[in-house]
Amino acid sequence: MHHRSARASLVAIAMLAGLMLTPAPPAQAAAYAGPCQRAMYISYYSTYWISYEKYFPIANGDYQTNCYMSRGASGNHVKALQLALNRCYASTIGTPLVVDGSFGPLTESALKKVQSKLKIAVDGAYGNQTRTAMAWPVYAYPYRAGGSRTYDNRCD
Repeated sequence: MHHRSARASLVAIAMLAGLMLTPAPPAQAAAYAGPCQRAMYISYYSTYWISYEKYFPIANGDYQTNCYMSRGASGNHVKALQLALNRCYASTIGTPLVVDGSFGPLTESALKKVQSKLKIAVDGAYGNQTRTAMAWPVYAYPYRAGGSRTYDNRCD
């Protein structure tokens, strides 16, 4: 009888130890809407005639810019990042990236250079800290019928 209670106590202690050794999810990860899955023009300023927009990587929901991506990602969300790196950080990254939508070693290297310039964590991954610190190209979109979106030759 004494051995059963000792064994039960050992099992309970082992279970508690296992719970305490299980790492908690990172607090910052909770702030993400999920992986970036597409890109979207988001208006950040408008006048009577023109909407000024930025082309952001977003998670699956509309306007969810708090997403993340890293090497291996592919799609329009990567193209949005590559365009921003080329247009806003040309002198930092050196050779312009091919805007192919593939987050490979060249995109990762360019992003690390920009992260270093911005004095943020240099990990080559795109997330909230990088998105917030980066400047993004501004596009002008006239409201008139038949108007087309054009790069406004500035970053903000």
